[in-house]
Amino acid sequence: MHQVYFSHSYRDRSINSYFLDRFVRSDFSLIADQKSSTWCVAKLERYMLESSGFVSIIPRRASTDKLGYSPYIGHELSLARRASVPRLLFVDNIILERFRDDFPKDAVPFVYDEPGYYATLHDSAIKNFRLKLHEPSFTPLAHRKRKKATVIAPKNKELLEAADGVDVMLAASDYDVTRFTGEQLRSALDDVRLLEMLRCSDICVFILGDRFSYANVVLGMAYAHCIPSVRLRFDRRAADTNPDVNGLIRWSKVDDLITAFDEQFDDFKFGMQEAVGMARSTNSDDAVRDISRSRREETAGSFWNPNDGDGLVKHLSMDHPYVEDRVNRVKNEIVGGLGTDRSRKTCMEICRRLYDNLRKRDDFVYELEPQSMMASSQQIRKAREFDANNSATCIDLACLFASLLEKAYQRSVIVVLDGLGFAHAIVGYWAPDEPNEHQQLDLGTVRGALMRGDLVLFESTGVAHSEKPVGGETEEERRLTDDRKLDFSTAKKAASVLLDDSNIGLRFLVDVHRLRKIPN
Repeated sequence: MHQVYFSHSYRDRSINSYFLDRFVRSDFSLIADQKSSTWCVAKLERYMLESSGFVSIIPRRASTDKLGYSPYIGHELSLARRASVPRLLFVDNIILERFRDDFPKDAVPFVYDEPGYYATLHDSAIKNFRLKLHEPSFTPLAHRKRKKATVIAPKNKELLEAADGVDVMLAASDYDVTRFTGEQLRSALDDVRLLEMLRCSDICVFILGDRFSYANVVLGMAYAHCIPSVRLRFDRRAADTNPDVNGLIRWSKVDDLITAFDEQFDDFKFGMQEAVGMARSTNSDDAVRDISRSRREETAGSFWNPNDGDGLVKHLSMDHPYVEDRVNRVKNEIVGGLGTDRSRKTCMEICRRLYDNLRKRDDFVYELEPQSMMASSQQIRKAREFDANNSATCIDLACLFASLLEKAYQRSVIVVLDGLGFAHAIVGYWAPDEPNEHQQLDLGTVRGALMRGDLVLFESTGVAHSEKPVGGETEEERRLTDDRKLDFSTAKKAASVLLDDSNIGLRFLVDVHRLRKIPN
């Protein structure tokens, strides 16, 4: 059985499920990287070299002004072409027409809204790909490397200090570490032993200065051969250490570099998931869902007891720059600023603009929480995680919007509902002239307040891409736009539809604004 790297967009689950069904029928071992907040190019390079082949499904990606495709999938395709592994590409026919020069001539088209339209062509391509994998002309590099690491750094005090820290972390994981620096790098183009050392390493770490050096030449050699590499470049203007699509991490302090490398190295060691095996044991839909669900890291203070409504207040992020930035955008758009005009019309406009800014500017994807809301605890993302991971659950987004509304001087509420086998969170605010004297609210009272306009609620997951309905919206409403998001009016309607459902119960209404005023 051949091990084949599976590249795909996590958000397009129905398309992934369609193709995964077709691979289940063949003798393939597709491996996929579970979605994570860490973009570790070195890990992808490692698995590319160790795989017998590469399969990619490339759908369209809608944005506010144009149609394109994921740059991350594009980078994985670039890795496969540099590694010269046998490949099979299924590309959205519209994307293939618009970006013909981006793809090899052997790319196979599919129709985004009806992937089975070319089913016969797809089955034939999979059959031919399987035959190609049995040809003796390509042998993957699997099993040849055994915990060897190479660290490359120019001869500079700060860079060498950073290299020492990386060496210690690699050695702590039982890696045999070789260091190249200074004069050793000058012979990079002539000394084949350096290239051989790179190629026999599990992982290479490049600690680069702010000026071009021989270390950059060695990096170019590693890049050309698709050698697993972590790229760490000193930049005194670096605001964060999030990697770009090519895997380059910019840092300004050694401590920041060590933290960034620790995250990269941790993800590098984390294995892939066997997609076809998962599909055989359950079904393709479940396998695709589990792969596209983010691997969550335990963060101090991020867990919430789903039966403690008041505890949600601890998960707000009002003072985080992410929230401040998005509220300031709306502040600049509202005549007179925020908190001056307390009319219902202006409050609604503030809420709509907050919603629209996230829907249009942030590329969220809806996902289910790995642990059910009925369980003893649930992890909630705070604003700092939205910069690094564009996935969100309903409770993640409800807490985010409550933070935004509070920061914009609105009286925010979070409503958690119980349905048949599920729980769901929506968010909103009390209208300015509503008495808000309620301590205990039943579902009838909430419905009445919503009908009178005393309470405004909306489906917060409307700002996130989802192929299927999440709350009270319909599948048709999700498909009205290419990005599979809801406009604000539809998001409000979805909340009302859900509340009117006869099978819905109210777990609690969390009056965030009131609780924030109560002393601890």
